[in-house]
Amino acid sequence: MLLLLLPPFILNDNTEYISCTLDDLFHIYTGVLDAPNYEYYVKDEGTNEEYPVQILRMGYFNPLRHGLKSLEEIQKIEKKNIELRSIRDNRKKNNKKDEIKVVRQILPDYKLLDENDYLINTRSANELPVTGYSLLEDFNDKIKNQFGHVSISHHFIIVKPRKTSINQSSVQFLHLLLDVFIDKYSNRITQDKSLLKTRDLKSTNVLFPKSLEFQKEILDKFNAIQSEIKKKEEEFELIKQGIADKLFYYNLMY
Repeated sequence: MLLLLLPPFILNDNTEYISCTLDDLFHIYTGVLDAPNYEYYVKDEGTNEEYPVQILRMGYFNPLRHGLKSLEEIQKIEKKNIELRSIRDNRKKNNKKDEIKVVRQILPDYKLLDENDYLINTRSANELPVTGYSLLEDFNDKIKNQFGHVSISHHFIIVKPRKTSINQSSVQFLHLLLDVFIDKYSNRITQDKSLLKTRDLKSTNVLFPKSLEFQKEILDKFNAIQSEIKKKEEEFELIKQGIADKLFYYNLMY
């Protein structure tokens, strides 16, 4: 069992905390099986119409919590996947022994992604640590508009804030709480070469601050730091580009 605490520099002795688990704050599910012969759909209960569900895969994401790759990159990846599936399907047609029946499944609503969700890949890839992704910024622009109905592969855990949690907090703060969890435990999980399981998340104990004002104070501090880091990174890139232009200008002319 793990204990999740906010960083010491922002803890306030005058703030009242609730002792709970991540399972008290979030619905936590494993993504859906991503297999070549599985097709997923969502059913409109009003019209009985069925709509295909796009499964997002690990390759669609940048490492280290930089969110989804660009739409152009995702489209190239998906095009390649379609080509590979076509080659594989043609081979199966020529070899009845390898023929696999298509499995068609209707997904429950809780397995569909929305903008309030937080995703955690359950294993490290290319020796990078387990990583968390908030969908707050990417969902509408990069996911919903591009794919419509979307779920995630079984290599991810879907973390959805409970309505009761949103009522006593904000989605931004709840996602920050998960960021803290990932930062604290991902290296340990990676070093142990173990999978992060839903039960690990559900059983994690949390001291959750009750004060909305204090939650906002924490968010403001983190956002200010992140904004400063982004600004410094942009300044650094400009300096590098300036040096490159100065040092390599004449070489590039020939």
